[in-house]
Amino acid sequence: MGACCTTPAPVAPNADDGDPPNQNGVPPFTTTASGGKGSKASKPTPAPTPDNQGRHWAENSGNKKRTAKAPWQMKAGGGAPEPSTDACEPCNDQGYDFTQTFPMFVMKMETFMELKTMRSHEDMLAEGKVFEWKPAMGRVWFMSHQWTSFSHPDPAAEQLTVAQKLVKTIMDGKARSIFATEEEWQGYITREANRFLNFPVITAEQLAEDAKKGYVWLDYASVPQAREAEEQRANAIDSIPYYVDHALVFLALVPRVEHKDLPGVFCDYKSWQSRGWCRLETQVHELRLTTALEGEIMPGVGKIDVPRRPLVVHSADYATTYDLFDNFYMNWQRKNSVFTGEFACCRLGHKRTAGTLHAGSKASDKGGVIPCDKVRIKPLVRALWDRKIAHMKTQHPILQFILLWRWATHTELLMSETAEDDGSADDPALGTLEDIVAKYSIGDDVWFGTVQAAMGMFKGMFGGHPSFTTSAPKASWPGYKEGPIPETEFQDLMYAWFDRWIALDKPGTILAMSMMYMVAEGNLPMVQMLHEKHKVSLTLGYMWGITLLDFAAGKGHMRVMRYVLEHSEKDFVNKPSFRERITAVDRACKSGFVDALNCLHEHGANLECRRLNGQTPAHGAAILGQLDILKRLHELGADVLSPVDDRIMAPLDYALYFRQIPCADYLRSVGGEGYLSKRETAEVRIRVGVRGV
Repeated sequence: MGACCTTPAPVAPNADDGDPPNQNGVPPFTTTASGGKGSKASKPTPAPTPDNQGRHWAENSGNKKRTAKAPWQMKAGGGAPEPSTDACEPCNDQGYDFTQTFPMFVMKMETFMELKTMRSHEDMLAEGKVFEWKPAMGRVWFMSHQWTSFSHPDPAAEQLTVAQKLVKTIMDGKARSIFATEEEWQGYITREANRFLNFPVITAEQLAEDAKKGYVWLDYASVPQAREAEEQRANAIDSIPYYVDHALVFLALVPRVEHKDLPGVFCDYKSWQSRGWCRLETQVHELRLTTALEGEIMPGVGKIDVPRRPLVVHSADYATTYDLFDNFYMNWQRKNSVFTGEFACCRLGHKRTAGTLHAGSKASDKGGVIPCDKVRIKPLVRALWDRKIAHMKTQHPILQFILLWRWATHTELLMSETAEDDGSADDPALGTLEDIVAKYSIGDDVWFGTVQAAMGMFKGMFGGHPSFTTSAPKASWPGYKEGPIPETEFQDLMYAWFDRWIALDKPGTILAMSMMYMVAEGNLPMVQMLHEKHKVSLTLGYMWGITLLDFAAGKGHMRVMRYVLEHSEKDFVNKPSFRERITAVDRACKSGFVDALNCLHEHGANLECRRLNGQTPAHGAAILGQLDILKRLHELGADVLSPVDDRIMAPLDYALYFRQIPCADYLRSVGGEGYLSKRETAEVRIRVGVRGV
């Protein structure tokens, strides 16, 4: 054993064995100082003040914070690093694996199901209830959550009870029942399946088996809690990427629970999303690698598998998820980066006083500076992106063409320390067209052949989409044509869009795709350079039929939006995408950018445009809890109450379904006293025997 995981750990049991004896396997850090078996119990960590409301386990250290170690480093040639002579197994054969500097302690699922309260690592380790996980064991359920008191993660066992009941439902083979709609269930079990990429379907039976034979990583039980264990906690922080990367199931435990030390303050999905440390765990999950499978998805292109989508647990019988598309388009914003999230150290002004001690501080600590967690973890977060992109560049050219740009365009955005579009997230390494070509690995003959082949396949695939059938609602594109557009005409517009791309030669394709990428990054100087120096059209948009304005609006790229609106054709403001009929204002509203909404409104955007499924911008805002957007839409005269989609669901119905309580409260206030959603109205009518909705 090298210097990577410096402490031995209990022997991991087989899933069918009983709890392991602790024997001599208790690591050296579980001595008298840290409360291990046979030792004196350590003194409890002092309770933080209200400034530490909803803290994360990684903030449970305050005296000797050091810069986090990068869990993966690219070697000079741009690929995976050489094995480290300083690393232990399984770290030694690293490749694209993350390093592990503190063991991944887990408990068996049956142990988790028997817990009456969340118990500390020291107590669980002393009884042999937690032990080191090894890759051959598999099936880890990583549970991310917030602490609901200052001194204990879940004092009333509310989160624990919710998790246990939901897992029991999954164990019973009833996983489908925790999703309210068939669409969400299909999204979870198929991930992002489409006509190009299909992944093995997860069944309810498989999920049940995974739960029964699984292991649980839970912060309070898996990471040392004692005051004296600061270095172990620092090593565990360094190992977060390893823990999440090796989990089969990522479970966000977010039931609405009142903070026990702050009456009237609730920990829920919204507050969980706001925490910088929770965002870090989520980002690790989203940047996990694909794995190779036997067989081919098309001639010469091997099959791949992708990690499972997260399970967002709102209650004991209700969970949601979000697909890769929604995460990419709606969640990956500057305002959602790890570094724009909430950290206790920043709320405290990085100052320690007798009344504002970090957990882990000594009672005698008065005054002094609290190191900033954002600074400490920057190398760690950067390594997540470096690894993902380096691995993606080893994949087949067709997979690189489809997937690489998603991550390469968002690296700087998700490393941003500000939510504002102020240019600070512009990639400093880009200055010329050649820089773009190198960053995105585009330009050679193999790449161009791949693009040409893919464009032809895309065109044919799009032509068979339900958007162009006679039974579909007629498309609308104010500015291009007043009134509905017949399906054949709308399909011809789509074919013409593709034909413009297919007609490009290699240099033209390089320029057009470079513009795509720079708009996605929100890099105004490079957009200007491409348009003004290289004469790249702003009307080519993205090859699959969305406008540059559409993408920029969904990311809050105000500088690029204004430039495109000033230099491009005005009728593109209301252009819908060809398949799902998404417009720029729709995407701005769902992503929560009020400035983008105002800008588009000033340029004539239709605030009540409809997607193919009948949803309006108000629907999207309600789904993702964009309260300020709903208020602004209402102020601008848009109907935020009565529009229903093809499920007869109004914005209020979705606000209730996704537990966006502030949005639901606001919509009810707009509707007036006693206002019910469409579904609630239908349920009342059914109860009293009235037909109709």
